[in-house]
Amino acid sequence: MPHEEEQTKSEEEPFGDLDLPKHIHEHKLIEKILPHFTEVMGGSWNVGTINTWEVKDISAFVPKGTLYADILIDNTVSALVVAGVREVGSSLDRFRNLAASHGIMIMTVKVNVDLKIEHYAGATAVDFWVVGYYL
Repeated sequence: MPHEEEQTKSEEEPFGDLDLPKHIHEHKLIEKILPHFTEVMGGSWNVGTINTWEVKDISAFVPKGTLYADILIDNTVSALVVAGVREVGSSLDRFRNLAASHGIMIMTVKVNVDLKIEHYAGATAVDFWVVGYYL
């Protein structure tokens, strides 16, 4: 009988006999499963050629082992502009219209092992910023 109680207890509390509230146990379990997020504000860059998907090396902004990056895209043009980011090699047209004069959005994008992504913008004055990454 005591063996059954111990087994049930360990299944309910994956962190053993720690005396923590249930929501803390759940949070610690989630942290073990999900990638670790780090908030940053890296330098900005722009596309070299408009209306073309280009490969961008973001190794200056994220460490080796990065799985995903959050990219803030800021339209500094006084007109509506399309922009976006995607995984290297994707064929998905993953962009949206950005409002004129600092219309912004944040997109999460998968980063390849060489720390590269693809970016796209309808104007060279669209700023891209790494604002976070996941290891």
